[in-house]
Amino acid sequence: MSGVARADAAPVNNPPNILFILADDLGWADISAGASGANNFSQYNETATLERLAREGVQFTHATAQANCAPSRAALLSGQYGVRPTNNVYALGDLNRGGTDTMLVGPAQGLPGTGADALPAAALTIAETLKTTGYKTGYFGKYHVAESEASIRRDHGFEVTRGGTEAGHPNNYHAINGSFLPSGIGRSLDIYAKPYTQEYVDTKIKPYSEGVPVATMDALVGTNKHLTDAVTDATIDFMDESKGANPFFAFLGEYAVHEPVSESEARLDLWEKYRVKTPVEGEPSGAPYAALMEGVDQSVERILKYLESTPDPRNSAQMLADNTLVVFTSDNGGLSVHANNGPLRGQKGELREGGIRVPMIVWSSNPSLVHGGRSSSVPVNNVDYYPTFAAMAGASVPSEYPLDGADLSGVLNDPTATVDRSQFWHFPGYLVENGRVQRPQSVIRSGRWKLVYSYETRNWSLFDLVADAGEADNRASLEPLAVKRLGTKLMHWLDDMNAPLATLRPGKPPVTIETSGVTYSNGRMALHNNEKIVVKPGQQLPIVAEFPVGFDKISLSNSLPSAPLTANDQVGGFRAGMIRLAPPIAGGEPVETRVIGQTFTVPTKASLNNFAVRAQGDMTFGSGTHVVELALMEDTDGDGTGDTQVGASHRYDLANTSITAGQYVGMPLKLRPVVDAGKTYQFELFWTEADPSHSLNLDRSDDGAGAYANGQFVNLLDDATFPAGSRMTTLPRDLIFAVEGSGIS
Repeated sequence: MSGVARADAAPVNNPPNILFILADDLGWADISAGASGANNFSQYNETATLERLAREGVQFTHATAQANCAPSRAALLSGQYGVRPTNNVYALGDLNRGGTDTMLVGPAQGLPGTGADALPAAALTIAETLKTTGYKTGYFGKYHVAESEASIRRDHGFEVTRGGTEAGHPNNYHAINGSFLPSGIGRSLDIYAKPYTQEYVDTKIKPYSEGVPVATMDALVGTNKHLTDAVTDATIDFMDESKGANPFFAFLGEYAVHEPVSESEARLDLWEKYRVKTPVEGEPSGAPYAALMEGVDQSVERILKYLESTPDPRNSAQMLADNTLVVFTSDNGGLSVHANNGPLRGQKGELREGGIRVPMIVWSSNPSLVHGGRSSSVPVNNVDYYPTFAAMAGASVPSEYPLDGADLSGVLNDPTATVDRSQFWHFPGYLVENGRVQRPQSVIRSGRWKLVYSYETRNWSLFDLVADAGEADNRASLEPLAVKRLGTKLMHWLDDMNAPLATLRPGKPPVTIETSGVTYSNGRMALHNNEKIVVKPGQQLPIVAEFPVGFDKISLSNSLPSAPLTANDQVGGFRAGMIRLAPPIAGGEPVETRVIGQTFTVPTKASLNNFAVRAQGDMTFGSGTHVVELALMEDTDGDGTGDTQVGASHRYDLANTSITAGQYVGMPLKLRPVVDAGKTYQFELFWTEADPSHSLNLDRSDDGAGAYANGQFVNLLDDATFPAGSRMTTLPRDLIFAVEGSGIS
């Protein structure tokens, strides 16, 4: 699924306010709300407010993000994966954080020229989209993916910002001399940097504290303001100032619980509480981390109290909470030195579940927005927030700006709703430091399955995340069909995205790959028939698939005549070779198999015809869906794939028919479109079938003189001369099928 672009979004009469709260580096099981972590939760950290949200809202047990701070924020704000040019943030800093002797070298990332971990001005952020429908937009706290605070307002659509800069973490969590400038986050938050007063402690700390002596809280008076309290103050003030005729979008980017984590970084009263609390065996969280965590929980509670006690100017006799969507989540998994990722393997910075799975709770006091009191196992990715918020706001997204996520608004208010799509991660570099080991990998998640390709070893790993959340049991050798199905989608996605790959490091010996499979590198897929590929230093190391794809791989070529040809001459002369269409992966409901041919360009105007499909054996088709269809597509936008159908397709329905082995289907399929010289085309064949015992062959009919591209016969409509040495081929772009549909196990 390439995403949803809501260019035709329906208007919403009373769009909700949206409050998005993003914790930093929070582990999947760090909060004390069990359901939000599939009954994996902290027994040490106290997060009573998040427990309440989990009880009353929807807790997503399979919510994921990107593996690190900057790429996660870039994906969330842009609605796009890092492979998109209007994102291009894969990692924090760069893709070569593994030393100078790694096998591969990651490509450049970030802004062109500087490499800064920042979204380009061309990115259309969720704030910019919501503004088109009248939303007031404000950002408070950690931003990280801008070159400056000014660029957040100028380029990214937030009208008000406080505390957000290019900084990825604070130097310290307390103001110094009434300023957060020494913390490394600029002066915009300094309006909230004054030391604690008695009034502040009495009204904004004591009502939200549990288990802390009054004297301990009173001791805060005159001490330096904590960053978590300051960004909370700024968020509440923005909501209060923005409520009115238009809805608001408030983004609170908590700095906690990112490092530094120490006694001096926690708020004094919360540090004293946990200092005397007995540690829980098996939990990494210590007193400083737990104190920072509870500070975030109190931040959420203060905001909820404001929403529930403040009348809504747009809805008489209602409070703001009755028309506000609240989302709480984290930017990535936690660091294992502090965080509790439960049974998940890995940590922040890694594509294992411990690095990408995050707590996620969605809440509203309005059941038409959120049907709460439940948990959901629907897989969620943080690119989904953009299309979800846009849909709920009735905002349109230009069709030329692709979104990679799915609209979850139906899932929020309908317990039976689901989202059927795949999720992708691509990391073409290294993060090997401080206990983290992330090497070049590409990943796809579809349903219960997670498939991982490791470029250095050219290995595929498959995990059943429902039965094996800890990714301990590699099922690749036991589930070859799942590997084939997901691997096919992953390679097509990389190809569609023109994803960059890591290159072989200078000075390393060439890598020789012998394959009869399919590879992707340098922006294209290629089929190989017992070929030897040599990758030299500086060249991309491809992804290699040796799947049991269930058909014969062919590569036929013939010399083209160099003598001049005249109109109506036929070109070609192949007689042998075929491609066997694999049957559906599993019986049941019809599955559509799509075969995409290699793009080709003809040197002269011509008509193409006689593309045949033969029966592999004797077959009888009953009622139901048994359809073969052939279409010619023209590449009109120059992206290397056909996008506009040329003429009518040829469709043949096999329902209630019988055919014998070798018999043509559709007499045969005769598609006779006219193609123009110099234009690029691509054939697509679709076979919709439910019975796994049926199998067909792609072949050429016996009539006609030859083939020009993809097995198509060519009758020239104009005179032409082929340069000496020219050859024609039937090598398809790829022979792995993109199989999608129900009935797939």
